[in-house]
Amino acid sequence: MGRGTLNKFGAAVHQNYLCMKMPGPAGVITVCGDQDAERRIDYGHSPHSDAKMIHAVGNHEANEAKAPAGVRPARAEAEGGTHAVAVDPAHLEPVFQIGDSLSLEAEAVIIKVLQDNMDMFAWSPAY
Repeated sequence: MGRGTLNKFGAAVHQNYLCMKMPGPAGVITVCGDQDAERRIDYGHSPHSDAKMIHAVGNHEANEAKAPAGVRPARAEAEGGTHAVAVDPAHLEPVFQIGDSLSLEAEAVIIKVLQDNMDMFAWSPAY
């Protein structure tokens, strides 16, 4: 469904929960997707599961052991190294970490997008 159709139905979609709610003649109509089926599709049965993207991370097996309480799980790391890029040439801060494996053209495009959207990033914690 496109945004226009969702607006016409007055539907509210929550993609993380695969759930949609909309008003109906006898109350709220709730439509839920199958999260297990979605996970199977996303994690291993997708026709593009081997495709590499610009921001590809290492294809490592997940550790099945449960992490002890209070221990954060490991973060995804970029393939190859990264380097810091100051988005505003007039200031050394803030900086973004950009992958070393990107071409100069791809890096320039990413930096341009970051510069155009500087107001979208939280540079300090909100209280």
